[in-house]
Amino acid sequence: MVLGAFGAGATAGAAAVALGLFLFRNQLTHLLSVLVFAGIVVASAVAWYLARPIADWWRRGVTAVMAVFGAMLLTALTAPVDMMAGQLGLGGFAVIVLVLSTAAARYSLRSRSRER
Repeated sequence: MVLGAFGAGATAGAAAVALGLFLFRNQLTHLLSVLVFAGIVVASAVAWYLARPIADWWRRGVTAVMAVFGAMLLTALTAPVDMMAGQLGLGGFAVIVLVLSTAAARYSLRSRSRER
């Protein structure tokens, strides 16, 4: 369950940043820091939500922080994707990480139902 929460949070945060870069590519001077902050918020919120069955808040928080770290590592891949494939490459990258996020969230929810 924790692995799924971490994976879903990390990929959801990276997807938020990649989708923002895809949509607002020409206005990045003012929006880049907002997009990165949005990715951090999305990653931590998704991981925190999916790790709900963990009673210890400390472990839930560590899971959320690890998801933020993973999201920022995946977000670092957007620069090479943009350089090599342009705006369509960013859109494709966003779709790929969204699909991975959905799969990880489903895994986390399935493992949660098996633990009960």
